[in-house]
Amino acid sequence: MEREPRPIVELAVHDSKGSFGGLLLEGIHGLRKEYDLGLVYTPETDEGVKKGLEQVGIPVENVRRRGYGWPGLTYRKALEHASSRAGQSQSIIYVDGDRFAVAAYYSEDDLKKSIAGINELAKKGIDCIVGARTPEALATHPPSQILTESIAKEAYSQVLSVDNLDLASGFMGFSDDGVRWALERLNPYLEYTENLEYMLALWVLGVALEEGRLGSFPTGMAGIWETAIVNAKRKPDREKLEEFLSDHRRGESLEDWRKRVNILAVWLFHLYFALITEDIDCARLLEAHQELGRIGEINRISKIIKNLEIFRTDLQIEKLPSLRETVGKHPEVE
Repeated sequence: MEREPRPIVELAVHDSKGSFGGLLLEGIHGLRKEYDLGLVYTPETDEGVKKGLEQVGIPVENVRRRGYGWPGLTYRKALEHASSRAGQSQSIIYVDGDRFAVAAYYSEDDLKKSIAGINELAKKGIDCIVGARTPEALATHPPSQILTESIAKEAYSQVLSVDNLDLASGFMGFSDDGVRWALERLNPYLEYTENLEYMLALWVLGVALEEGRLGSFPTGMAGIWETAIVNAKRKPDREKLEEFLSDHRRGESLEDWRKRVNILAVWLFHLYFALITEDIDCARLLEAHQELGRIGEINRISKIIKNLEIFRTDLQIEKLPSLRETVGKHPEVE
């Protein structure tokens, strides 16, 4: 009997300060026999981390940018890197590098369950699966993230008729078709995306517009707030993790809120353009993205949040029956 191929788990790593390289290497060493692990890393990644990654014994690629510095190219290269070694009917699971590092150390069981569940959905014909953070995991994040990311999740979930499309999870799975659609449809714009959150939104929309099937799977505590941990000079002990995260999620600045509301605004623009054009118009998206970057006052963008209900009812959804007819709730995974 032929052995079932291991799921491909692909990471994108940007660690310019060497802040999570040690955790990442430890996680890779512990899990590389269970998965077909591979990764891409940015040129700015710390030299010591690069050296460790090159010697870890998995497929690694250094992403060489062409001068503009957008990290979108890194994320696209991660999917291409995984796709290049994928066999027929072999699912691809993307995980942001810092999320994988933290999850492997603090919640390895949840990480394994998440990969297994997403892989099972891909085998059942779901083309794009979002690894959705549980309420308990989301609650470890700062208030600005909880509010704005919950609004985005609600908007995408309502419009696409799929529960828990958690765009900021840094965790996503693809079938063969899902990977192809994500890369082919979005190539002109992907390289210019500034943020992983935008990337996941575009991947979801790209698959939906191809009439692919969307789903989600809960990641458990593999979705805890990783940023505070990787930026800490001394990593918290496992038994003190909850106390550590509680202490660090306090004291947000206006700039923190401005950043998060900007991200939310771009998410909503992506959704709006996809719905009214039945496509992802790269030029218009880039123009809108740049316009958002010029908005200096948080109250200008906050109007988008206040008008979310109007936004939903004025989307002309009837123009895109395929979005509502071909995607649905994910099948149960035993």
